[in-house]
Amino acid sequence: MIARVLGGGLSRWVLVVSIVFVAAVCAVAFQQSVVVRAQWRILPYQSLRIHGGTPEFPGASSRVILRAPTVLDLERGYMELENVIRLQVVSNTNWTVQVWAEQQEFGGLPIEAVQLRGSSSEYLELSTVPQVLATGGNGVFELPIDYRIALGDATSIEAGQALEVVYTMLSN
Repeated sequence: MIARVLGGGLSRWVLVVSIVFVAAVCAVAFQQSVVVRAQWRILPYQSLRIHGGTPEFPGASSRVILRAPTVLDLERGYMELENVIRLQVVSNTNWTVQVWAEQQEFGGLPIEAVQLRGSSSEYLELSTVPQVLATGGNGVFELPIDYRIALGDATSIEAGQALEVVYTMLSN
């Protein structure tokens, strides 16, 4: 009988001591501050997609199928094609789009007779050397591209001729 009384009292005593111990540990834990640092690195992402031309090409080069010059084009000395290509730029860093042609001439004219205009209001002569067409920051951008082709006195440009232009995107 004495063992039962001590056993019952001992278990209550262990329970009370355990509760007091847990309360003391919790009180100490609440008084201390904990600093947690979380770091992650976001890698640069860029995408350049080309819409327009015939047919539509995703990627870094575009083929534009030209129409025949009109009488007005011949009178003013150049053919102007607006919004022929639309570049879609997606980037989480600053970017630069460059443009160039792989061919030296087009339709009997030097490739420099072809001019492009991107996000600026100034035309840029096409060349076989990469040139900056547009720049920007992070986000999603649509860049319409206009073409102007100097015809000169005579032209051998006919409807259906294809002009291939290469676009590349660089991270700044």
